[in-house]
Amino acid sequence: HCDSVQARLLLELGRWSEAEAVLTRAKTAFEAAMPMPSWHPDIALADLRTRQGRLADAEALLLGKDQHLQALLPAARLHLARGDHDLARAAALRGLRVIGEDRLRAVELLTVLVDAELASGDVDAATEACGDLTARTRDLDILALQARTSAAHARALAATGALADAIAVLEVTVDRVDASKLPWLHATL
Repeated sequence: HCDSVQARLLLELGRWSEAEAVLTRAKTAFEAAMPMPSWHPDIALADLRTRQGRLADAEALLLGKDQHLQALLPAARLHLARGDHDLARAAALRGLRVIGEDRLRAVELLTVLVDAELASGDVDAATEACGDLTARTRDLDILALQARTSAAHARALAATGALADAIAVLEVTVDRVDASKLPWLHATL
């Protein structure tokens, strides 16, 4: 579990090769100690594989792990990356039901939901999900979460044709994110 958390932090820093090495080592160590497939390393590795575009590998790592809360976000991202917008929406909504009031996990699930709705052409549903996202992060003073919220909001604004507003949201957010501390987030913004 700790290695999975460390790898997720490395992903945030854009250090994907290091994250992959940590997860591969953790998976091997887990399976050597327990006569079963690992779950924490596999789930985190599946998320990395989706980001790398290795969708078949991600799917293989997630097989049989849909009962784990931690697998819902990587599954939703995988479905979105494959263009399975209905499945991405369903996985994100399931995750939101399961986590309840957990605002930290909600940010990532809601951003997937926004993107799934936009990809499906349902701008109203995407805007509604953005409203939920904004409400859940309003008083959270965590720059990375605020930045993800702003990015999702900008994508929804752009979908409505409010390009100048979307650009303004992104410009303010990019200026707040220190590229030396959060390079991956800064680059994606």
